[in-house]
Amino acid sequence: METPQDKLEIEFNNRGNTGQYILKVFYDYEEIKFKAGDEEEYNPSYTFQLESLKSINIPLNLTKDIKKDNKSHKITVGVYASPEKNAKTIKAMTNTFGVTIDYELVFNEGEGKISLIQKPSNPMKIMDMQFQGIMINNDFKSDNQATFPPYSLKVKKGEKVKLAYRAGGYQDVEDYLILSMLDWNQINMDEKPYLLLKNEPTKLGYGTFHIIAPNKSGLYEFTSFIIPDPTKNKNENNFFMAEAAYRFTIEVEE
Repeated sequence: METPQDKLEIEFNNRGNTGQYILKVFYDYEEIKFKAGDEEEYNPSYTFQLESLKSINIPLNLTKDIKKDNKSHKITVGVYASPEKNAKTIKAMTNTFGVTIDYELVFNEGEGKISLIQKPSNPMKIMDMQFQGIMINNDFKSDNQATFPPYSLKVKKGEKVKLAYRAGGYQDVEDYLILSMLDWNQINMDEKPYLLLKNEPTKLGYGTFHIIAPNKSGLYEFTSFIIPDPTKNKNENNFFMAEAAYRFTIEVEE
């Protein structure tokens, strides 16, 4: 790209059910506004309807707040199914609700170093498990198990909600990043936009983090995905779809 505002295009092929989908874009792993389709305003998301086995091409412009420099950056694009539904109401959960792909973005010749606002930290515990990817739930037993989350988790308005992660286990990966959304908007984890953690090959990292519940009662879908080696430049060895955690509902009570 010559400038951050060059027009991009999202091509999405729907191999799932006919229904509603939501498009999200992250720049250096922080949610940004963008202008998509025929919209004239910049927004943090774009929803559209698409029939099964159909495809769509969505023109896209990134926010004007992004400035050109000689560094490499990451642009992460995700399309997710059924944003209007909740695991609690449909009594189902899934970790295959969409696709998230992490790209490298360079404005000038050459590739600079990727730098993030956080330094990788160690998980609270390393576990010996035959599991790779990410699981988030409210199971705080730091043993060699990864249980599914509940359909919903009841919390109070504005409550500091504790959650547990089991993540990593990748071969030939130095660190990984966990990013979460609540109601399809990025939410802080321990007051930071994401968790950046060191990876131990074939071992799973366990730890906890906090989010802040909304101040309005209702059902809010919690979703997360994991990016291996977020600080490395992209090549054929690390360009693949990001894995997602099972989604569940945060139920904010009256």
